[in-house]
Amino acid sequence: MHHERDTGRTLPNRRFDSKVWPVLLLLSAIGFACWTPFLALGFSISSNQNLTGSTHLVGVGAGNDITPIAITGGNLYDWGNTNGDGTRTDPVVDPGLDLDTNTIWNTSGSHIVLNLNGGSITGRTGFAAISTGGGLPSGIRSGDIIITNVSRITAGRIATERTSTSEPGSGQVRIGTPDVPVWNVRLDSINTRRNVDFGVGAGSITICSTGDVMVATAAEAGDLLASEQNATAGTISITNDGAFGARNIQTYGAGRSSAGTTERGGPITINGDALGNGPSGLFDVNDLDTHYGYGGYGRGAGSIVIGGYAGVVIRGSILAYSSSSEPLCPGGNVSITNIAGNIEVQGTINLNAASGDSRDGVLIMTAPGTITLAGLDVSKVKSATLTAGQGTYITGALTNFPVSDPTSGRLDAPTHAVIHYRAKLNPDLGGNTYPLKSGGKLRSELRGTVIFFR
Repeated sequence: MHHERDTGRTLPNRRFDSKVWPVLLLLSAIGFACWTPFLALGFSISSNQNLTGSTHLVGVGAGNDITPIAITGGNLYDWGNTNGDGTRTDPVVDPGLDLDTNTIWNTSGSHIVLNLNGGSITGRTGFAAISTGGGLPSGIRSGDIIITNVSRITAGRIATERTSTSEPGSGQVRIGTPDVPVWNVRLDSINTRRNVDFGVGAGSITICSTGDVMVATAAEAGDLLASEQNATAGTISITNDGAFGARNIQTYGAGRSSAGTTERGGPITINGDALGNGPSGLFDVNDLDTHYGYGGYGRGAGSIVIGGYAGVVIRGSILAYSSSSEPLCPGGNVSITNIAGNIEVQGTINLNAASGDSRDGVLIMTAPGTITLAGLDVSKVKSATLTAGQGTYITGALTNFPVSDPTSGRLDAPTHAVIHYRAKLNPDLGGNTYPLKSGGKLRSELRGTVIFFR
Protein backbone atom coordinates (compact mmCIF):
# COMPACT_ATOMS: atom_id res chain seq x y z
CA MET A 1 0.00 0.00 0.00
CA HIS A 2 1.33 3.41 -0.85
CA HIS A 3 0.50 6.94 0.22
CA GLU A 4 1.09 10.22 -1.52
CA ARG A 5 1.89 13.45 0.28
CA ASP A 6 3.16 16.93 -0.49
CA THR A 7 6.85 17.58 -0.18
CA GLY A 8 8.46 20.63 1.30
CA ARG A 9 7.30 22.05 4.57
CA THR A 10 3.57 21.60 4.46
CA LEU A 11 1.29 23.92 6.34
CA PRO A 12 0.79 22.64 9.88
CA ASN A 13 -2.55 22.50 11.60
CA ARG A 14 -2.33 25.64 13.72
CA ARG A 15 -5.85 25.66 15.11
CA PHE A 16 -6.26 26.19 18.81
CA ASP A 17 -7.54 23.23 20.74
CA SER A 18 -11.26 22.92 20.02
CA LYS A 19 -11.73 21.82 23.60
CA VAL A 20 -10.86 25.26 24.98
CA TRP A 21 -14.38 26.71 24.96
CA PRO A 22 -16.07 23.59 26.37
CA VAL A 23 -13.59 23.71 29.25
CA LEU A 24 -14.24 27.41 29.81
CA LEU A 25 -17.99 26.83 29.67
CA LEU A 26 -17.69 23.95 32.12
CA LEU A 27 -15.78 26.20 34.51
CA SER A 28 -18.47 28.85 34.08
CA ALA A 29 -21.17 26.29 34.81
CA ILE A 30 -19.35 25.13 37.92
CA GLY A 31 -18.92 28.73 38.98
CA PHE A 32 -22.58 29.58 38.49
CA ALA A 33 -23.69 26.47 40.33
CA CYS A 34 -21.29 26.77 43.23
CA TRP A 35 -20.56 30.44 43.87
CA THR A 36 -24.14 31.36 44.76
CA PRO A 37 -24.51 29.15 47.86
CA PHE A 38 -20.93 29.44 49.07
CA LEU A 39 -19.73 32.94 48.22
CA ALA A 40 -22.88 35.04 48.45
CA LEU A 41 -23.42 35.15 52.18
CA GLY A 42 -26.51 36.82 53.57
CA PHE A 43 -27.47 39.82 51.48
CA SER A 44 -29.80 38.19 48.97
CA ILE A 45 -32.93 39.49 47.34
CA SER A 46 -35.94 37.21 47.27
CA SER A 47 -37.85 38.85 44.40
CA ASN A 48 -37.48 41.19 41.44
CA GLN A 49 -37.01 44.79 42.58
CA ASN A 50 -37.93 47.94 40.66
CA LEU A 51 -35.63 50.71 41.88
CA THR A 52 -37.51 53.53 40.16
CA GLY A 53 -37.47 56.74 42.20
CA SER A 54 -35.96 56.56 45.69
CA THR A 55 -36.88 52.92 46.26
CA HIS A 56 -34.80 51.04 48.82
CA LEU A 57 -32.90 47.90 47.83
CA VAL A 58 -34.26 45.34 50.25
CA GLY A 59 -32.26 42.26 51.14
CA VAL A 60 -33.17 39.25 53.20
CA GLY A 61 -32.36 39.64 56.91
CA ALA A 62 -32.04 42.54 59.30
CA GLY A 63 -29.50 45.20 58.41
CA ASN A 64 -29.69 44.47 54.67
CA ASP A 65 -31.89 47.36 53.55
CA ILE A 66 -30.05 50.07 51.59
CA THR A 67 -31.43 53.59 51.32
CA PRO A 68 -30.31 55.16 48.03
CA ILE A 69 -28.20 58.31 47.89
CA ALA A 70 -29.31 60.73 45.19
CA ILE A 71 -26.57 61.52 42.67
CA THR A 72 -26.61 63.38 39.39
CA GLY A 73 -28.84 61.42 37.06
CA GLY A 74 -29.63 58.53 39.37
CA ASN A 75 -29.17 56.73 42.68
CA LEU A 76 -26.18 55.26 44.51
CA TYR A 77 -26.68 52.12 46.59
CA ASP A 78 -23.73 51.91 48.97
CA TRP A 79 -23.09 48.68 50.87
CA GLY A 80 -21.06 50.74 53.34
CA ASN A 81 -23.89 53.16 54.08
CA THR A 82 -27.28 51.53 54.55
CA ASN A 83 -29.11 54.64 55.82
CA GLY A 84 -27.97 56.81 52.94
CA ASP A 85 -26.61 59.69 55.03
CA GLY A 86 -23.20 59.64 53.34
CA THR A 87 -21.20 58.79 56.48
CA ARG A 88 -20.32 55.17 55.50
CA THR A 89 -20.40 54.12 59.15
CA ASP A 90 -23.30 51.67 58.83
CA PRO A 91 -22.40 48.89 56.37
CA VAL A 92 -24.72 46.05 55.50
CA VAL A 93 -24.64 43.12 57.90
CA ASP A 94 -23.87 40.60 55.18
CA PRO A 95 -21.57 41.82 52.36
CA GLY A 96 -22.16 41.07 48.72
CA LEU A 97 -25.29 40.81 46.60
CA ASP A 98 -26.94 37.50 45.68
CA LEU A 99 -29.49 38.07 42.92
CA ASP A 100 -30.37 34.37 42.79
CA THR A 101 -32.85 34.28 39.84
CA ASN A 102 -34.05 37.87 40.27
CA THR A 103 -33.65 41.18 38.46
CA ILE A 104 -33.10 44.69 39.73
CA TRP A 105 -34.12 47.45 37.33
CA ASN A 106 -35.74 50.82 36.94
CA THR A 107 -38.20 52.42 34.52
CA SER A 108 -37.20 56.05 34.99
CA GLY A 109 -34.08 56.39 32.86
CA SER A 110 -31.98 57.08 35.95
CA HIS A 111 -28.59 55.52 36.66
CA ILE A 112 -28.14 52.53 38.95
CA VAL A 113 -24.84 52.80 40.81
CA LEU A 114 -23.80 49.96 43.11
CA ASN A 115 -20.85 50.31 45.51
CA LEU A 116 -20.37 46.79 46.89
CA ASN A 117 -17.87 47.88 49.55
CA GLY A 118 -15.58 45.01 48.56
CA GLY A 119 -18.29 42.34 48.30
CA SER A 120 -19.23 40.11 45.35
CA ILE A 121 -22.25 39.89 43.06
CA THR A 122 -23.65 36.44 42.32
CA GLY A 123 -26.70 35.09 40.55
CA ARG A 124 -27.88 32.19 38.47
CA THR A 125 -27.02 32.06 34.80
CA GLY A 126 -29.94 32.69 32.48
CA PHE A 127 -31.94 34.54 35.14
CA ALA A 128 -30.23 37.15 37.31
CA ALA A 129 -30.05 40.55 35.70
CA ILE A 130 -29.46 44.25 36.22
CA SER A 131 -31.35 46.39 33.71
CA THR A 132 -32.30 49.98 32.95
CA GLY A 133 -33.48 49.52 29.36
CA GLY A 134 -36.95 47.99 29.58
CA GLY A 135 -40.34 49.56 30.19
CA LEU A 136 -39.22 53.18 29.83
CA PRO A 137 -41.61 55.90 28.70
CA SER A 138 -41.03 57.33 25.23
CA GLY A 139 -38.30 59.92 24.88
CA ILE A 140 -36.17 58.77 27.81
CA ARG A 141 -32.61 57.48 27.50
CA SER A 142 -31.95 54.39 29.60
CA GLY A 143 -29.74 54.97 32.63
CA ASP A 144 -26.16 53.85 33.16
CA ILE A 145 -25.29 50.78 35.23
CA ILE A 146 -22.14 51.38 37.25
CA ILE A 147 -20.68 48.75 39.60
CA THR A 148 -17.76 49.80 41.78
CA ASN A 149 -15.70 48.45 44.68
CA VAL A 150 -16.76 44.88 43.83
CA SER A 151 -14.47 41.88 44.30
CA ARG A 152 -15.97 39.57 41.65
CA ILE A 153 -19.10 39.07 39.60
CA THR A 154 -20.78 35.89 38.43
CA ALA A 155 -24.36 36.40 37.36
CA GLY A 156 -26.68 36.68 34.37
CA ARG A 157 -27.04 39.64 32.04
CA ILE A 158 -26.50 43.38 32.33
CA ALA A 159 -28.52 45.47 29.90
CA THR A 160 -29.35 49.06 29.03
CA GLU A 161 -30.67 48.26 25.54
CA ARG A 162 -33.38 50.48 24.01
CA THR A 163 -35.63 48.99 21.33
CA SER A 164 -38.30 51.65 20.74
CA THR A 165 -38.12 53.74 17.57
CA SER A 166 -36.61 57.25 17.80
CA GLU A 167 -35.60 56.90 21.43
CA PRO A 168 -32.67 58.99 22.69
CA GLY A 169 -30.27 56.16 23.34
CA SER A 170 -28.92 53.54 25.72
CA GLY A 171 -26.97 53.95 28.94
CA GLN A 172 -23.41 52.87 29.63
CA VAL A 173 -22.17 49.86 31.61
CA ARG A 174 -19.07 50.34 33.76
CA ILE A 175 -17.62 47.63 36.00
CA GLY A 176 -14.65 48.37 38.22
CA THR A 177 -12.26 51.30 37.96
CA PRO A 178 -8.51 51.56 37.27
CA ASP A 179 -7.95 52.32 40.96
CA VAL A 180 -10.33 49.65 42.30
CA PRO A 181 -10.65 46.95 39.62
CA VAL A 182 -12.90 43.94 39.88
CA TRP A 183 -11.27 40.49 39.96
CA ASN A 184 -13.03 37.73 37.92
CA VAL A 185 -16.13 38.59 35.87
CA ARG A 186 -18.54 35.98 34.50
CA LEU A 187 -21.76 37.23 32.88
CA ASP A 188 -24.25 35.81 30.39
CA SER A 189 -24.13 38.95 28.25
CA ILE A 190 -23.72 42.72 28.31
CA ASN A 191 -26.06 44.66 26.03
CA THR A 192 -26.01 48.44 25.56
CA ARG A 193 -27.11 48.52 21.94
CA ARG A 194 -29.92 50.43 20.26
CA ASN A 195 -31.64 48.00 17.95
CA VAL A 196 -33.90 50.50 16.15
CA ASP A 197 -33.68 53.37 13.66
CA PHE A 198 -32.55 56.83 14.73
CA GLY A 199 -31.76 58.15 18.17
CA VAL A 200 -28.69 59.37 20.04
CA GLY A 201 -26.76 56.12 20.10
CA ALA A 202 -25.70 53.01 21.95
CA GLY A 203 -24.02 52.98 25.36
CA SER A 204 -20.40 52.10 25.94
CA ILE A 205 -19.04 49.12 27.91
CA THR A 206 -16.03 49.50 30.21
CA ILE A 207 -14.56 46.78 32.43
CA CYS A 208 -11.47 47.16 34.63
CA SER A 209 -10.42 43.73 35.92
CA THR A 210 -7.36 41.96 37.29
CA GLY A 211 -8.66 38.45 36.59
CA ASP A 212 -10.52 36.51 33.92
CA VAL A 213 -13.40 38.09 32.01
CA MET A 214 -15.83 35.49 30.63
CA VAL A 215 -19.08 36.37 28.88
CA ALA A 216 -20.81 33.01 28.75
CA THR A 217 -23.72 31.02 30.10
CA ALA A 218 -23.34 27.47 31.32
CA ALA A 219 -24.19 26.31 27.79
CA GLU A 220 -22.58 28.73 25.35
CA ALA A 221 -20.50 31.84 24.88
CA GLY A 222 -22.35 35.14 25.24
CA ASP A 223 -22.23 38.54 23.51
CA LEU A 224 -21.00 42.03 24.24
CA LEU A 225 -23.23 44.33 22.20
CA ALA A 226 -22.79 48.09 21.87
CA SER A 227 -24.03 48.36 18.30
CA GLU A 228 -26.38 50.95 16.81
CA GLN A 229 -28.97 50.59 14.06
CA ASN A 230 -28.95 54.22 12.91
CA ALA A 231 -26.71 56.41 15.07
CA THR A 232 -23.30 56.29 16.75
CA ALA A 233 -22.31 52.97 18.27
CA GLY A 234 -20.85 52.63 21.74
CA THR A 235 -17.24 51.82 22.53
CA ILE A 236 -15.97 48.69 24.27
CA SER A 237 -12.91 49.09 26.49
CA ILE A 238 -11.76 46.18 28.64
CA THR A 239 -8.61 45.63 30.66
CA ASN A 240 -8.02 42.41 32.54
CA ASP A 241 -5.16 40.18 33.63
CA GLY A 242 -6.05 36.65 32.59
CA ALA A 243 -8.25 34.94 30.03
CA PHE A 244 -10.96 36.65 27.99
CA GLY A 245 -13.81 34.78 26.34
CA ALA A 246 -17.00 35.82 24.55
CA ARG A 247 -19.03 35.06 21.46
CA ASN A 248 -19.67 38.16 19.33
CA ILE A 249 -18.29 41.60 20.21
CA GLN A 250 -20.18 44.18 18.20
CA THR A 251 -19.95 47.96 17.99
CA TYR A 252 -21.11 48.38 14.42
CA GLY A 253 -22.92 51.56 13.50
CA ALA A 254 -25.07 53.05 10.77
CA GLY A 255 -25.67 56.68 9.86
CA ARG A 256 -28.30 58.86 8.32
CA SER A 257 -28.60 60.56 4.94
CA SER A 258 -27.72 64.03 6.20
CA ALA A 259 -24.49 65.89 5.55
CA GLY A 260 -22.29 66.48 8.59
CA THR A 261 -23.55 63.49 10.56
CA THR A 262 -20.90 61.97 12.84
CA GLU A 263 -22.27 58.44 13.18
CA ARG A 264 -19.64 55.71 13.18
CA GLY A 265 -18.79 52.23 14.31
CA GLY A 266 -17.37 52.18 17.83
CA PRO A 267 -13.78 51.20 18.68
CA ILE A 268 -12.97 47.99 20.55
CA THR A 269 -9.94 47.93 22.85
CA ILE A 270 -9.17 44.84 24.94
CA ASN A 271 -5.93 44.50 26.92
CA GLY A 272 -5.11 41.33 28.86
CA ASP A 273 -2.07 42.66 30.69
CA ALA A 274 -3.65 45.07 33.16
CA LEU A 275 -0.97 44.48 35.81
CA GLY A 276 1.93 44.89 33.40
CA ASN A 277 3.39 41.50 34.32
CA GLY A 278 3.24 40.06 30.81
CA PRO A 279 0.59 38.24 28.77
CA SER A 280 -1.09 35.28 30.46
CA GLY A 281 -4.57 34.04 29.47
CA LEU A 282 -6.13 33.09 26.14
CA PHE A 283 -8.27 35.53 24.12
CA ASP A 284 -11.07 33.48 22.53
CA VAL A 285 -14.03 35.04 20.68
CA ASN A 286 -16.18 34.58 17.61
CA ASP A 287 -16.72 37.83 15.64
CA LEU A 288 -15.15 41.25 16.17
CA ASP A 289 -17.43 43.71 14.35
CA THR A 290 -16.98 47.51 14.22
CA HIS A 291 -18.22 48.09 10.66
CA TYR A 292 -20.10 51.15 9.45
CA GLY A 293 -23.03 49.99 7.40
CA TYR A 294 -24.72 53.01 5.87
CA GLY A 295 -23.99 54.08 2.31
CA GLY A 296 -24.31 57.82 2.97
CA TYR A 297 -22.62 60.14 5.43
CA GLY A 298 -20.80 59.41 8.67
CA ARG A 299 -17.35 58.78 10.12
CA GLY A 300 -16.62 55.16 9.21
CA ALA A 301 -15.75 51.95 11.04
CA GLY A 302 -14.26 51.64 14.49
CA SER A 303 -10.72 50.50 15.24
CA ILE A 304 -9.85 47.20 16.97
CA VAL A 305 -6.89 46.85 19.33
CA ILE A 306 -6.18 43.51 21.05
CA GLY A 307 -3.08 42.77 23.12
CA GLY A 308 -1.59 41.31 26.27
CA TYR A 309 -2.72 37.69 25.91
CA ALA A 310 -0.92 34.35 25.78
CA GLY A 311 -2.68 33.55 22.52
CA VAL A 312 -5.53 34.82 20.33
CA VAL A 313 -8.16 32.77 18.53
CA ILE A 314 -10.93 34.45 16.57
CA ARG A 315 -13.33 31.73 15.50
CA GLY A 316 -15.34 34.01 13.23
CA SER A 317 -14.47 37.17 11.32
CA ILE A 318 -12.89 40.58 11.80
CA LEU A 319 -15.26 43.13 10.27
CA ALA A 320 -14.15 46.77 10.27
CA TYR A 321 -15.31 47.81 6.81
CA SER A 322 -17.20 50.96 5.82
CA SER A 323 -20.01 50.87 3.27
CA SER A 324 -20.12 54.64 2.85
CA SER A 325 -18.63 56.24 -0.25
CA GLU A 326 -17.98 59.46 1.65
CA PRO A 327 -14.26 60.37 2.10
CA LEU A 328 -14.69 60.76 5.87
CA CYS A 329 -15.77 57.12 6.23
CA PRO A 330 -12.63 54.94 6.32
CA GLY A 331 -12.34 51.31 7.24
CA GLY A 332 -11.13 50.62 10.76
CA ASN A 333 -7.53 49.83 11.67
CA VAL A 334 -6.89 46.49 13.42
CA SER A 335 -3.90 45.79 15.66
CA ILE A 336 -3.23 42.48 17.45
CA THR A 337 0.15 42.69 19.17
CA ASN A 338 1.91 41.92 22.47
CA ILE A 339 0.88 38.28 22.21
CA ALA A 340 3.05 35.62 23.88
CA GLY A 341 2.12 32.72 21.58
CA ASN A 342 0.01 32.28 18.44
CA ILE A 343 -2.69 34.23 16.61
CA GLU A 344 -5.42 32.52 14.60
CA VAL A 345 -8.34 33.93 12.58
CA GLN A 346 -10.72 31.28 11.28
CA GLY A 347 -13.04 33.60 9.30
CA THR A 348 -12.71 36.54 6.95
CA ILE A 349 -10.93 39.87 7.44
CA ASN A 350 -12.58 42.93 5.89
CA LEU A 351 -11.29 46.46 6.54
CA ASN A 352 -12.46 47.78 3.19
CA ALA A 353 -13.66 51.35 2.61
CA ALA A 354 -16.17 51.90 -0.18
CA SER A 355 -14.67 55.37 -0.65
CA GLY A 356 -11.42 53.96 -2.04
CA ASP A 357 -8.35 51.80 -1.36
CA SER A 358 -6.46 54.63 0.31
CA ARG A 359 -9.09 54.68 3.06
CA ASP A 360 -9.06 50.94 3.77
CA GLY A 361 -8.07 49.97 7.30
CA VAL A 362 -4.53 48.90 8.23
CA LEU A 363 -3.98 45.38 9.62
CA ILE A 364 -1.06 44.68 11.98
CA MET A 365 -0.46 41.32 13.66
CA THR A 366 2.64 40.39 15.65
CA ALA A 367 3.37 37.15 17.52
CA PRO A 368 6.48 35.16 18.48
CA GLY A 369 4.73 31.94 17.52
CA THR A 370 2.59 31.51 14.40
CA ILE A 371 -0.07 33.59 12.71
CA THR A 372 -2.69 31.48 10.95
CA LEU A 373 -5.33 33.03 8.69
CA ALA A 374 -8.10 31.07 6.98
CA GLY A 375 -7.72 33.42 4.04
CA LEU A 376 -6.91 37.01 3.12
CA ASP A 377 -8.22 39.32 0.40
CA VAL A 378 -5.47 41.91 0.03
CA SER A 379 -7.89 44.33 -1.67
CA LYS A 380 -9.83 44.68 1.60
CA VAL A 381 -6.92 46.15 3.60
CA LYS A 382 -4.76 49.21 2.96
CA SER A 383 -1.85 47.13 4.17
CA ALA A 384 -1.42 43.90 6.13
CA THR A 385 1.84 43.57 8.07
CA LEU A 386 2.16 40.07 9.54
CA THR A 387 5.15 39.40 11.81
CA ALA A 388 5.39 35.88 13.24
CA GLY A 389 8.50 34.33 14.76
CA GLN A 390 7.53 30.85 13.55
CA GLY A 391 5.87 31.87 10.31
CA THR A 392 2.54 33.15 9.00
CA TYR A 393 0.29 30.55 7.36
CA ILE A 394 -2.57 31.43 5.02
CA THR A 395 -4.41 28.13 4.80
CA GLY A 396 -7.05 29.22 2.28
CA ALA A 397 -7.30 31.71 -0.55
CA LEU A 398 -4.88 34.63 -0.79
CA THR A 399 -6.66 36.86 -3.27
CA ASN A 400 -5.71 40.06 -5.09
CA PHE A 401 -2.04 39.89 -4.15
CA PRO A 402 -0.21 42.30 -6.51
CA VAL A 403 1.97 39.80 -8.32
CA SER A 404 3.36 42.50 -10.62
CA ASP A 405 4.27 44.74 -7.67
CA PRO A 406 4.90 42.47 -4.65
CA THR A 407 6.84 45.15 -2.75
CA SER A 408 3.93 47.61 -2.81
CA GLY A 409 3.32 47.01 0.89
CA ARG A 410 -0.27 45.76 0.56
CA LEU A 411 1.02 42.52 2.10
CA ASP A 412 4.18 42.84 4.13
CA ALA A 413 6.50 41.17 6.63
CA PRO A 414 9.87 42.23 8.07
CA THR A 415 13.25 40.75 7.16
CA HIS A 416 13.55 37.00 7.96
CA ALA A 417 9.75 36.67 8.38
CA VAL A 418 7.94 34.41 5.92
CA ILE A 419 4.28 34.31 4.91
CA HIS A 420 3.33 30.89 3.55
CA TYR A 421 0.48 30.20 1.11
CA ARG A 422 -0.97 27.03 -0.42
CA ALA A 423 0.01 26.75 -4.06
CA LYS A 424 -2.86 24.41 -4.93
CA LEU A 425 -5.44 26.89 -3.66
CA ASN A 426 -3.75 29.90 -5.25
CA PRO A 427 -2.73 28.93 -8.80
CA ASP A 428 -2.46 32.60 -9.82
CA LEU A 429 0.62 32.89 -7.60
CA GLY A 430 2.34 30.17 -9.61
CA GLY A 431 4.01 28.53 -6.62
CA ASN A 432 6.58 31.33 -6.68
CA THR A 433 8.39 33.17 -3.90
CA TYR A 434 7.84 36.94 -3.77
CA PRO A 435 9.90 39.60 -1.98
CA LEU A 436 7.94 41.93 0.29
CA LYS A 437 8.45 45.61 0.99
CA SER A 438 10.13 45.33 4.42
CA GLY A 439 12.41 42.40 3.55
CA GLY A 440 10.21 39.40 4.27
CA LYS A 441 9.01 36.82 1.75
CA LEU A 442 5.76 35.33 0.50
CA ARG A 443 6.46 31.70 -0.26
CA SER A 444 4.59 28.64 -1.43
CA GLU A 445 4.47 25.73 0.98
CA LEU A 446 3.45 22.95 -1.41
CA ARG A 447 6.05 21.96 -3.99
CA GLY A 448 5.46 18.63 -5.67
CA THR A 449 4.75 15.15 -4.26
CA VAL A 450 6.62 12.13 -3.06
CA ILE A 451 5.48 8.50 -2.89
CA PHE A 452 6.43 6.26 -0.02
CA PHE A 453 5.48 2.75 1.08
CA ARG A 454 4.75 1.08 4.35
